[in-house]
Amino acid sequence: MSTTHDTPTGPSTAVAGGPGLSPVDGAPTVRVIQCAGCDAQSPLGPPLGEFAGWVLGHARLTGHREFQQVTTELLHMVDADAGPAGAGGPVSWSG
Repeated sequence: MSTTHDTPTGPSTAVAGGPGLSPVDGAPTVRVIQCAGCDAQSPLGPPLGEFAGWVLGHARLTGHREFQQVTTELLHMVDADAGPAGAGGPVSWSG
């Protein structure tokens, strides 16, 4: 069973009594725009202006009009019973 715990960095998802994941403070978020028609991808980054230019150019060349934004953030494994990342020492996983 999954549970969600609020931590200072945001919600973390964990299996009851086991380890969970929490966003890492200060870690960069990476985004990419992907064409839904052909899976072509923009360069990585966060500058949204560059994404708009890539989308317009790709649409002009291919006629494709549907895109999705894929966002990736660094996560840290936490012990669900110990609280936020860094508390409670090492995480052990038995299963």
